[in-house]
Amino acid sequence: MKKLLVGLVMALVGLTSWTSASPASALDVYTTPGYHTVNGRQWQTECSAYSTTVTRCFTNIWATQVKMVSGRYVQTNGWVFNNLTYLPSPRAQWSNNPLGNSGEFIKNGREWRTECDTTTSGRNGCRSYIWSTFIAATKTSTGATKFVTRSDWVFNNIVRFSTDYFARYSGTGSTVLTLPVGVVRGTVSVSYAAADEYDSLGVTALDAENVEVDWPLFLEPSTTRGTGAFGLYDDVRRIQVDTEGSWELTVRPLSLARQFSGEITGQGPDVLWYMGGVRTATLTHSGSSNFIVDQYGEEWKILVNKIGPTTAQAALLAGPALVVIDADGGWTIR
Repeated sequence: MKKLLVGLVMALVGLTSWTSASPASALDVYTTPGYHTVNGRQWQTECSAYSTTVTRCFTNIWATQVKMVSGRYVQTNGWVFNNLTYLPSPRAQWSNNPLGNSGEFIKNGREWRTECDTTTSGRNGCRSYIWSTFIAATKTSTGATKFVTRSDWVFNNIVRFSTDYFARYSGTGSTVLTLPVGVVRGTVSVSYAAADEYDSLGVTALDAENVEVDWPLFLEPSTTRGTGAFGLYDDVRRIQVDTEGSWELTVRPLSLARQFSGEITGQGPDVLWYMGGVRTATLTHSGSSNFIVDQYGEEWKILVNKIGPTTAQAALLAGPALVVIDADGGWTIR
């Protein structure tokens, strides 16, 4: 359980409601090469290849910088590093890069933190920070300026994605799919056409030894689409599809699951983020088979476990928390 909770906390960093990853403006100083004056500030941006498929832009800003020289604080004016921006590229290209996935890591002895798909980074984007020691200016009670040395997370770079998924697959019949390197948890969304009235589709998650560690999705012939979660307990390396029908499957990060705090409706299996507080919710289901709803956050809780048409009340834990729904019909949480 500890591994599950740690993984979810990393996915939850800053997660509330989404904004766009890059606010629209007449000029984006972070991605437009050259010298610019915007909002009275001077900017300098240079862009070059980060890899064969990704372009990275360095942006400096003309600013006053404070340094400690011979025991004294000295202010100088000049070009100061502002941030790096990685221009939009497929999310799959970042699946094994910590700059493109929520979490903390150590590089060259420095502590880094990345958050993706949050209110700060915007949907379909990531921001990374470095733990740094720096000199900051503060005001005293008399209004005088005082310089102090502080340590905190300092913004370093932006990664922008051109797609919202790690991988897409399609086929007919049973198969085993190898996930992109670095993708060990997420959501799997399937659209499905049964081969006949007796067909079904099952999705099983396998670890590095091909041991079954998760069963994120099962669809009856009457259920044509659904979304499930994988990797909540153990890292997943492969996805096994069992069916005789035809299917399309998309793998996305957990952070892009739908969000709700009040009422939400859906059809079939789904994965959601609950963003509200502690409350009692009414859950309804119109299907004829399983209606199972689990909540994962700081604790794991079964909210509903019924069969057939259902109306039930459940006590929701405070969010952010992941809500995983197994259903074969329409459902509502309110």
